[in-house]
Amino acid sequence: MVGGIKGGVGNGGIRVTRSRTGISWIMAVMICVLAVTVVEVGRSVFFAPAPIDCVAGQITLVGSTAFEPVVRETADTYRRSCPGASFAFELSGSAEGLRLLDERGVQAGGDPSMLAFSDGPKPDGLPQLLPRPAAFSLFTVVANRDAGVLDLSLDQIRRIYAGEVTRWSEVGGADVPVRLVSREPDSGTRRTFQGQVLAGQREPGTNSDDCVNPDPGAPVDVIRCERSSTTELLDTVRVVPGALGYSELAPRPSGRTWWPSGSAARTPRSRRPCRAPTRSGRPSTRTRTRSRPPCR
Repeated sequence: MVGGIKGGVGNGGIRVTRSRTGISWIMAVMICVLAVTVVEVGRSVFFAPAPIDCVAGQITLVGSTAFEPVVRETADTYRRSCPGASFAFELSGSAEGLRLLDERGVQAGGDPSMLAFSDGPKPDGLPQLLPRPAAFSLFTVVANRDAGVLDLSLDQIRRIYAGEVTRWSEVGGADVPVRLVSREPDSGTRRTFQGQVLAGQREPGTNSDDCVNPDPGAPVDVIRCERSSTTELLDTVRVVPGALGYSELAPRPSGRTWWPSGSAARTPRSRRPCRAPTRSGRPSTRTRTRSRPPCR
């Protein structure tokens, strides 16, 4: 509209007015500024460069299986932040990892692009390796449910590993045999357990491969077997009745395992079938979610 009538026609005056339906110059400037801001924010979100402390290349991580879950998670986080970085994993035990690092360091002239994790102090005989504390790790013993124990004293644990206790009923548990599942001798977890719990005493040798029956010709006292990783040890303790092992506290036991660690012991929360009487007196199957053994 270019013009319009203002007031009455009787006065004979016609006043021209301007339409205000268009965009003012102030609004146009604000829109332009907003558009530029959106573009800059989008570019910073979708095209952000890697942080200045990122390092590109590949590094091999070796050593303790106890640290494997957190090592893999940390490496994945770093890789997402620093796309130029990649990782290889050869986690097969603390001693093996330190040996590999020392060997590859000599071969590469001191720069092997490798990092070893050990859950114990560096042993003697590796002067080229420089230890650096990286984390604080908690260790615990872990038992199969059929052992029937909720807590063990330090003295009881030492007696069990010395072979003085052969059945769990001797320490207040169920009447099932004690079966010990250990790590291999080059494990940092085993060295820590021997040094801190067994007062420096070495665990006796194994006498079983399946952790259930003694090997042919082996002495029959307490069943003792070994596993090469923390995961394998926990899996074995879970399925072998009366089994006892040790690990760091990070990977929670599952299924039929728990931590016998005094008043702090708690069984993992899971849904387990439980037989319970109904009003009719007949047993029925229901599910409990509380942390306790199945109903009997």
